[in-house]
Amino acid sequence: MSIGLAIGGGGSHGAFAVGALEVLHNHGIRFDLIAGTSTGALIAPFAALHMIDALVYAYTHVTTDDILKRDILNDAVTLVTRQALFDTGPLERLINSTLTEALYIKLLSAPTQVLIATTRMHDGLLAYWSPLGTDYPLFLKALLAAASQPLLMPLVRLKDGLYCDGGVRENIPLSVFLGFDTVYAIVLDPVALPQGPPHYDLCQLVSRTLALLLANTVDYTLQIAQEEMAENGQSLTIIRPDTPLEGDGLTFDPAAMTRMMDLGRAKATEILA
Repeated sequence: MSIGLAIGGGGSHGAFAVGALEVLHNHGIRFDLIAGTSTGALIAPFAALHMIDALVYAYTHVTTDDILKRDILNDAVTLVTRQALFDTGPLERLINSTLTEALYIKLLSAPTQVLIATTRMHDGLLAYWSPLGTDYPLFLKALLAAASQPLLMPLVRLKDGLYCDGGVRENIPLSVFLGFDTVYAIVLDPVALPQGPPHYDLCQLVSRTLALLLANTVDYTLQIAQEEMAENGQSLTIIRPDTPLEGDGLTFDPAAMTRMMDLGRAKATEILA
């Protein structure tokens, strides 16, 4: 029986996914394929290697400064010159130091395959990258691209163009699981759309706009996937928060992420009961 796991995007809300993943792992559920978008792409390689403790540590200890750098006094200038509000240099360094070449080599022979979703900007192609057939430096760059939301973060040049977060096209990477018997999906967007603040700075405005654009897309993707998988005799189990998770996903606060991780554990335990 083939079992797959899709992990959606959501920045620091990925702590919820790690909590849910820990419960799945402790229940003895193992996957043939893990596909991830955005923060889910960053989780996927370590999940495939069963490095749950490392994920728990990372998603309860990293801070915003470990991920992003912003010159808040010059947002408009930065947006024009860099075409993004944030500098992802810290994130790139974190990816490069955490996913070592030794771990990449382990991924090549791991029983669980990994796919990370990106979007090619010039034609909108949804492109998946695997350690298999992708050399180590390119895979690291693909991970950075997969986690880079356009406008908020710079586009990343890969082999044949500029790439960004796969969530632009498919926030929940379910399209790759055709033919799988059982699929689990960890969705970080809540069932109910969260309320935004009464006032916005430029960063908050961009982030809120992207969230609103993606909200209906997530529900539509899940609805279509449920219908198609039911027709094909596949099982789809969705683990999703009932209410909005803390913060905007761009703020990495260890205390808040610890609480979100506990929510993920609780929700997965409820779903599997």
